[in-house]
Amino acid sequence: MTATAQQYTREIQTNLKYHAIWLPGTPIDLGAIGDVQDGVFVPMDNITQALAIPVQPELLPEHGGESILHQSQSGVTYQTKVGGETSALFKWIGAAEAGIAFDFKRQGACVLSLQGCRTRRIANQLALQRELLKRIDYHWKLSYAVITEVVLAGSGTVLVCEDNQAYIELTAGGAIKNPLADLGRADLNLRIAHSEGTLFSIVGATNFTPLFRAIRVSQGWFNKISVGSLGSEEEINVDAMGDDEVAQAFEGLEI
Repeated sequence: MTATAQQYTREIQTNLKYHAIWLPGTPIDLGAIGDVQDGVFVPMDNITQALAIPVQPELLPEHGGESILHQSQSGVTYQTKVGGETSALFKWIGAAEAGIAFDFKRQGACVLSLQGCRTRRIANQLALQRELLKRIDYHWKLSYAVITEVVLAGSGTVLVCEDNQAYIELTAGGAIKNPLADLGRADLNLRIAHSEGTLFSIVGATNFTPLFRAIRVSQGWFNKISVGSLGSEEEINVDAMGDDEVAQAFEGLEI
């Protein structure tokens, strides 16, 4: 896994208490199974297809949504430009246009601006855990995780520096009043005017899932599942387990 992916996902986990999908913009959904490699979730399958476990999401509000904003504390600065203003700081945006420019000085430095965010969760996670214990066997790896919650962004922009230096200028179809928040607005019609260096960018995307939470089998229970699936006398009787014992078999993917 690339150093940029590790730095980006670690920074988002630390600051937002969510895991970030890499590459940003990769579609993910509830019940996805992935192998967590160096802290990065690599999608593989889903529990419905692989294990015949149906996913029942909680109902979401039809309207509303929150903003989720993040900018690295170091390694990135920005400048804004008002439409009709001439600025020597902007070389690729015309005088009549409004815009914003980001200058990155560190690999992994990032900017994330999400608008209209809604959370989707699996409705009965205890039931999910019980069904997982019935179906997973010694083929299941300790590094596997199952997504139980996703953040659906109505619109957003994600910028991640993949080199030691990068630069990007974005034109906007309206005034930029709050640079970090406005960066995620779809109605500003942001587009890339120019970029330099190696920079991953999603600009003005709509209806994507950049963030998630997940569960995995805990270390102690992983050994029990491996033994039980081989048909030994120690095979687990999941139906006889209490809710607390089922819950102890899983842990949240570390944040």
